[in-house]
Amino acid sequence: YLDPNVALEYAQKRLELSNQLNSLQTKVVAYRQLSRIYALMLNYEKAFEYKVLENIYTDSLNTENSVRKIERMKYEYELGKK
Repeated sequence: YLDPNVALEYAQKRLELSNQLNSLQTKVVAYRQLSRIYALMLNYEKAFEYKVLENIYTDSLNTENSVRKIERMKYEYELGKK
């Protein structure tokens, strides 16, 4: 059993690290953790706030991944034409 306050500290540190690394994936995980922790602490307003941020950054991550796939497909297509 982990104290929610300790879990909260670790999740906040993860968020800080994700900001330093500029890592969308780590940021999504941190927001998901913060949302769940605040829900467990019955702080539903904060839980909702972090859930919204998780969704926003998940969308950004999905868009980024889609752009990469399209660029790779273009490259492979152009390479195949030669």
